Amino acid sequence: MKTRFDVITIFLLGAVVGAALVLISPYLILSLQGAASRPLKNSSGAKPGAEPAHQRGEPNAFVTLEEFGDFECPPCARLHTEIKKVEAEYGTRVRVVFRHFPLAMHKRAEEAARASEAAALQGRFWEMHDRLYESQEEWIEACDVRQTFTRYARDMGLDVERFAKDMDAESVKERIRLDKGRAESIDLAATPTLFVNGRQVSPASLREGIEAALKDADKR
Repeated sequence: MKTRFDVITIFLLGAVVGAALVLISPYLILSLQGAASRPLKNSSGAKPGAEPAHQRGEPNAFVTLEEFGDFECPPCARLHTEIKKVEAEYGTRVRVVFRHFPLAMHKRAEEAARASEAAALQGRFWEMHDRLYESQEEWIEACDVRQTFTRYARDMGLDVERFAKDMDAESVKERIRLDKGRAESIDLAATPTLFVNGRQVSPASLREGIEAALKDADKR
């Protein structure tokens, strides 16, 4: 009886672990793509993307950190916290550029990107960018995601009627298409993907990449 009980217990534990792996495996894949198992890329030959790009920090900073992100991507939300720390730590030496790369596997990512661009038309891109990442667990479960985004816009003091119209504007959709085109022109496949002064770095080696770029700047 004991042997049979042990076998059943092991079988049940295996089933639970297997189910957990199935649920998290897409995010594990996204985190691993672009790491050491894949060759690192250079953004110098990429299409330009939407202009002007959304950037935060000193325009003439020694280091440009360019992120290709997806607002529904959990690793992107975690990285957002780290990038905020980097901005505080390096100050005027680093500027951050954000590029849209909503993945097809995320059903609400495109709409979230449009919410950020609609906010941008009222001068509040970065406020919406931060809110979308920091409230990710709320809006991805919302029954009416547009209503949630409109509430965020109202909280920011935006004209919500204009915001709602702008979410469907062709100019908003075009900016997202242009950023996606930039990503696809260098064969990016996952988010988050980071470039420091045009050289791809993994999220884990972000600070190393910044320090190396600052040293290069000192030599000039």
